[in-house]
Amino acid sequence: QRATALSAAQTPVIDGLPMGRIAVWRPEPPPEQPGLFWRCQPTEAALAARHLYDTLHQLDALGVDAILVEQPPVEPAWRAVQDRLQRAAAAG
Repeated sequence: QRATALSAAQTPVIDGLPMGRIAVWRPEPPPEQPGLFWRCQPTEAALAARHLYDTLHQLDALGVDAILVEQPPVEPAWRAVQDRLQRAAAAG
């Protein structure tokens, strides 16, 4: 997996990405651009945790150059999602 986590403040970086096939998993759709694939990230921690790996596999299967994931809130309920994202990013 080529997953990179972005904070909500960093998501405008999507606008400046070079052309390529980029997948984004975040609650709100990013601005449309060619080669950008978006999947809706659940806003409920348990649901996001349940769907994280499956979503990453689906995005990876698209043959994208990179997968960008919006960092979840820094709250106890989201700890499992944060841990899984760190593992996925480290597995690179």
